[in-house]
Amino acid sequence: MEVLPLNRLFGRGAIYDPDDLNLVDRALRRLDLMPTPKRGMTTNTAEDVIGGVERLQREAGDLAVDGVMRPSGPTARRLADMMRTRLDDPALAATVSNPFGRADGNPWPFLVKTASAPAHVPVNRRPVAIPPLIRPAPKPCAAPSRGVKPIVIGRAVIPPSGVAGGSGKVPPWTPPSPNRKPDVSKPDASKSPPDGKPEVPRPNPGPNSEFADAIAKRESGGEPNRGWGAVNETKGPDGRVTDRALGRYQMTTSALVDAGYKHPDGTWTGKGGVKSDKDFLSSPDAQNAALGDFTGKLWGQLGDARGKIGGKINGIKGDITITQGGLIAAAHRRGASRVNEYFNWLSKNGGNSKANYQKLDPRLAKQFKQIETRLREFQAVPYER
Repeated sequence: MEVLPLNRLFGRGAIYDPDDLNLVDRALRRLDLMPTPKRGMTTNTAEDVIGGVERLQREAGDLAVDGVMRPSGPTARRLADMMRTRLDDPALAATVSNPFGRADGNPWPFLVKTASAPAHVPVNRRPVAIPPLIRPAPKPCAAPSRGVKPIVIGRAVIPPSGVAGGSGKVPPWTPPSPNRKPDVSKPDASKSPPDGKPEVPRPNPGPNSEFADAIAKRESGGEPNRGWGAVNETKGPDGRVTDRALGRYQMTTSALVDAGYKHPDGTWTGKGGVKSDKDFLSSPDAQNAALGDFTGKLWGQLGDARGKIGGKINGIKGDITITQGGLIAAAHRRGASRVNEYFNWLSKNGGNSKANYQKLDPRLAKQFKQIETRLREFQAVPYER
């Protein structure tokens, strides 16, 4: 059994250990559940990481969505199990080989394999003494001579101090001419990518109407007003509402976060003028735009699965041709990380899910079946406009 060695309770409302924040952030990023930290940062903010934990809990389907991860708790175990699934795939393991520079070569230093699942596995961390910063003494400037070259800044030439006509000072900045046209030169389209591989096609900002209607039919079909005002709530074991799927395309909180319409804490960002559930449900334009932004994000998160387009699957109910529309529709249903996990499992079984479906855990078998259903139903539905 795999355990994630948290030092203490991590999540919303908890006083967390900074090492746990770094640990959970890296684990979620390896599973494509968290974005890369912003430039200049090595770790995502605590609020963003907690949002990633909630997204993991939503996509799992059987975990309470509370943004909390307990040492050896169900969320921590699920995260460790998902990482071990990826590690067991030789092709995937090679791409993440030793990402933390471990001398023992273990690419998941926070995965501890045990026989009896202890309540907590501590992590040995030694304090590191930081030597004081010693600044070198400044060197005296040499006296100017007649052989000193002038300073060149852009098109301005500044004679150095000590040379006739020069003061050595930089002239004041002057704004560029308003009539100056920006450089709009385009790259040479005849040149191939540096690695010689064809670039993966990117979908347009929004799907075509056929794809959108097909998604709506399966998500809100039968609802009045074409489903624009449809709302479905997800409840936890205690009966409390943990999430709401909104509108014609049943956008969950994690989907709206990916589309840029919500913060990880569930509050609205104000994108497109949408500031509440009511605003979103009353605006078909906002819902269409959110679907386009979300599916575009899913396409990027699908990663290696995009390279399988055109391939065949011996599915539970017959052969399936993998298409762009099928991949995005499946990711819309179960999340891109679960679709990637499905294809990793499929690759270990020779592309034959029909013969190996019954060997899966019932919970995972149900989710993989939902993914196959979308792949099959959308294999002939184009995505791009």
